[in-house]
Amino acid sequence: MSSSPPSSRWPSVSPSHGQFDTPPPYPSVLGPSDADLFEQSIEPDYLSLFAEPLMRSLLRAPESRVCHLHCRTGVLDAAVFEHMPDAHLYGSDTSLPAIEKAQARAVSREQKTAKYIHTLTARTPFRDRSFSHAFTLHPSAGDYPDTLAELSRLVAPWGQVLVAMPLQGSFAEIGDLLHEYAERHDLDSLASSIACTMQRWPTAAQLSDQLERRGMRHVTIETSTHAIRFESGKDLFKNAALRLLVLPELRQSLELRDDRPFTYVRDAINKYWSDMPFELSLTVGVVSARAPGEAS
Repeated sequence: MSSSPPSSRWPSVSPSHGQFDTPPPYPSVLGPSDADLFEQSIEPDYLSLFAEPLMRSLLRAPESRVCHLHCRTGVLDAAVFEHMPDAHLYGSDTSLPAIEKAQARAVSREQKTAKYIHTLTARTPFRDRSFSHAFTLHPSAGDYPDTLAELSRLVAPWGQVLVAMPLQGSFAEIGDLLHEYAERHDLDSLASSIACTMQRWPTAAQLSDQLERRGMRHVTIETSTHAIRFESGKDLFKNAALRLLVLPELRQSLELRDDRPFTYVRDAINKYWSDMPFELSLTVGVVSARAPGEAS
């Protein structure tokens, strides 16, 4: 496993979102203000921790047809064209505001071979085996097997599937504090749910196995570890990436009826780390796989 030094690349949320200390429901389609946050901070900062190693694994090929599933606002798609200038890129997302931003960016950069479509579900209208490459960044831990199935459907023989997502062990500090809350309040069922929820993110072996089960070959995975620093619990809960990608998924999986567990986490961070920054663990996994050839 490769390791990266501690990082502070997650910017705080914009003032218009600052009055909220708890995450919104999950899943939610990005609205206009959320799409702005993805475009301005989440994609160029937090998601770049996933995009950069993914691009290192991208196999270059002339006149490639590339699908970016769950593309959000497409900020990171510029890297595809840096690697393969003559690529034809197709992005899809369930957020219309995000898709509109992605298409506007492609027009402004004169990327005439980039097209973005709005979909109502994770299933895309693209034909089977119609892309040389298909990739996604940070899929939901609960839905990632379905995402892998769609990516596997889309790639042509010998095509490449790439997925970059948090692995098991990520965000463990939040899980530990939630478990502490459950124990202090004798909430045995919540404690069990927390343990199960923190295992929803796959291990490297599980992620590889999911693709192999779908017939993918030459499966490899690269991992990197990061320590994300926050000055306080309040800073963590105001962070755009945490608010829109991580905390809502925890909230939904735990089926929380109120915000007391997250309030406990915020206050515990302020108490236990009052004289030092709070570091949140993140393990990024990037898996690459090839579709079998016609004769396989």
